[in-house]
Amino acid sequence: MTPRKKIALRVSFAVVVLSVGLGIWHRTRVFEMVSIAHAWVAVQFLTVLLPDSDRVEVYHIQDLRYGENGRHQIPENVAERFVLETQGGHTVARVMNRKELTGVEAKEFVRLWRGLVFGAKYQHLCHQPGYGLRFHSGAKVRFDTTLCFECMNFPVRAGGRGGFYGFNAKHPSAETLLQKLQAYFPASVPKPRRPTTEKQAGPASQSVEKITDKQP
Repeated sequence: MTPRKKIALRVSFAVVVLSVGLGIWHRTRVFEMVSIAHAWVAVQFLTVLLPDSDRVEVYHIQDLRYGENGRHQIPENVAERFVLETQGGHTVARVMNRKELTGVEAKEFVRLWRGLVFGAKYQHLCHQPGYGLRFHSGAKVRFDTTLCFECMNFPVRAGGRGGFYGFNAKHPSAETLLQKLQAYFPASVPKPRRPTTEKQAGPASQSVEKITDKQP
């Protein structure tokens, strides 16, 4: 084989490898974009487009724990636990109180939920929820989550993706929902903090995966 043919063969091989690489990258990129768009649409059906529920369970929760060992970190003598299955495992929290809403009361609560101003841009990189929510349709749980007004987010599984989504907790719609939850559970109202001269360090923030807020 002449040197010129060897060079031509090598160039041809490099072009083939590059073409295959670009094709795989392009397909992967397109697949990722489709996946993100699917997740965004799915999130809408759990938020602003969530259908009416015939039954809604609301919980006052504390001591949220993450991971496979979370169940064992809540004492066995706890009467009830709120377990939420997530993309990477599950979370579990101590139930302090619960209330079941049906009929008109359930529809009104769903209306308040749909009225929140949602968006990934609102959430903080933490999650210390005070409330758990379960929206039922017959015998099926349509959507369940834990809600944190301080971090302005809630976990969601949608379109094969899992992460956290945000809402504007300072908007009047969120204030109305919080007032409703606090009316259900007076013990969940934060107690006034005692004034102190020492600066107290807060708990370390936990990184959470954000579901994109970009529309398809």
